[in-house]
Amino acid sequence: MKNYKHRYGKKKGLFKLDCYYENKIFKKIDYIYDLAKIMRNDKKSFKKNILQNFGYRFIFLSLIPFFGIVFPILFNEKYPLINVCFSSHTHGSNDCKDYYELLFTENKWKIFLPLYTTLLSLLIILVLSINFYILIKVLKYERLKCGKGKMSIKEYCRFCRDIY
Repeated sequence: MKNYKHRYGKKKGLFKLDCYYENKIFKKIDYIYDLAKIMRNDKKSFKKNILQNFGYRFIFLSLIPFFGIVFPILFNEKYPLINVCFSSHTHGSNDCKDYYELLFTENKWKIFLPLYTTLLSLLIILVLSINFYILIKVLKYERLKCGKGKMSIKEYCRFCRDIY
């Protein structure tokens, strides 16, 4: 593991960035293992410490796309939970008595919805990619720690099954 300390200095471009983040993830995994050695008798404090240091951030990062899904549920075209009015009538009339008046027009709303859907899709892809990247790096860390080099697919599947 000590070979990875300054390994990213030799790389260029995206490989350098990959090595940098790989090194950060490896340091955090090392911290978890060191903490486990120190607190081997106190599992409750260990779980609390891990949850405070890593768990809340990971959970919040994973829930960000689900917070974004709330908006389409509230303002759905067919069955909205919150009814909105796009009419430009005066505030004193009763045309939209049970509706909420929006600050922007229907044309702006029609532009906003596809943009929102695109950004939400990109956010979901980004969060899934980050989670998948961390999973791959944890497997690589375990493989390096065990001293295994290149493995066949069958050996790799057995190794993953043994870890989890």
